Amino acid sequence: MIKPEMTDMRIFNMRNSVLLHLLFCVLLLGAVSCKTTKPATTTPPKPSVQTPAPKPEVKEEIKVIKDENIKLKVVLIMPFELEQNFKAESYETIEPEVSQTSLVALNFYEGAIMAVDTLKTLKKEVTIHTYDTPSDSASIVRMLTNPTIKEAGLVIGTFPPNLTNAVISAAGKAGINLILTQSNSPDFLENKKNIVLSFASTITQCREMAEYMMEEFDNSKIILVYRTEKREDELALIFREEIVRLKKDQEFAELNATSKSYKDISGMLSKTKRNLIFLISSDEAFISPIISLVEEQKIFGVKMVGLPTWQNFESIDFMSLKNIEVFIFDNNFISFDTPAHSDFRKKFISKYSNDPMNSAYNGFDLVFYLGNAYENKEKNFEGLLKKAFSKENTGYSFEGSGNNGLENTSISVLRFNDYKLERINIK
Repeated sequence: MIKPEMTDMRIFNMRNSVLLHLLFCVLLLGAVSCKTTKPATTTPPKPSVQTPAPKPEVKEEIKVIKDENIKLKVVLIMPFELEQNFKAESYETIEPEVSQTSLVALNFYEGAIMAVDTLKTLKKEVTIHTYDTPSDSASIVRMLTNPTIKEAGLVIGTFPPNLTNAVISAAGKAGINLILTQSNSPDFLENKKNIVLSFASTITQCREMAEYMMEEFDNSKIILVYRTEKREDELALIFREEIVRLKKDQEFAELNATSKSYKDISGMLSKTKRNLIFLISSDEAFISPIISLVEEQKIFGVKMVGLPTWQNFESIDFMSLKNIEVFIFDNNFISFDTPAHSDFRKKFISKYSNDPMNSAYNGFDLVFYLGNAYENKEKNFEGLLKKAFSKENTGYSFEGSGNNGLENTSISVLRFNDYKLERINIK
């Protein structure tokens, strides 16, 4: 692994532990900025210097790659935003302000490093190499054609939606096994066996949630509530398609609260059957009066389905509801009550002096399970994924068909209970 020279030891005196971690990435990982595929140094090059810098690190990198003891090389391409967080004119005297997206990427890396340490105890050797997410398609092509990355056994990346197509195309041409962490749709996986989506896309989440609720409450009157604004109608379309596909003789009604009053829902509720309401909105100011209105009808046993964003609501007390049971879903839910997650949290805090974000658990899981299952010069990417993540692991269920790439279709169906969220779809 490349280790740039530590030219200024004063930066190690920063007291902000999160910033120390990010600096650790800069110094020890060989992370590069979005403008280059070469590992970054701690001191940005001066604009006045025109001659190319010496490249002893590159020779060292090539030597490491060819080391026979290395079983799996993992490359992380994520928005560390190193240039923005460590500007040349300010980093020596002022503590940088680390953006939220940088912290997500940093936590992922830190979790991955913990996985590498754990794998060493199992005699499994894995190396981690980090790169900053490029900002344009041309930079992506240059990065993914870099021999250092092409020779990696696995690349895990987080990219903005507008660059997804460029990433997939470049990875396909370079023959790279690529795991993407996020996407709105799984459509790009078609005929892309070398691409994997590690967490369920937005569309898949909606489909899985509709299917679960329809099966659990199959003798209900179904009501779909949404508005024709923002993305509500797009998400409502996904739910509508699933409801129509799955419903048998169930009664189904819709309420577009843009063209009609939301108060019309009171007349749509059944007094003889259970009511299953899909309320497709993330607008707390819109949702709150609807919940209050349904609660006032005093019809016991109403099941209401919301979106993942409801976890962040502050003005709605879901636990005070007597007639409504609220369900939401998430593709990356971490239950801190489980022994494995609790143990990881303690170790993470001990190592990094910070509470782990969800991405830290993700980084550990992906690197640990894949590294543990990997065999030298593994060729079957699909087989590796399915071997690494068994059906017993409820957080990962990779599915695909034919020549398509795999998507982790697992979601967590959550219910508000005892002033916290509990997962109810654990098999």
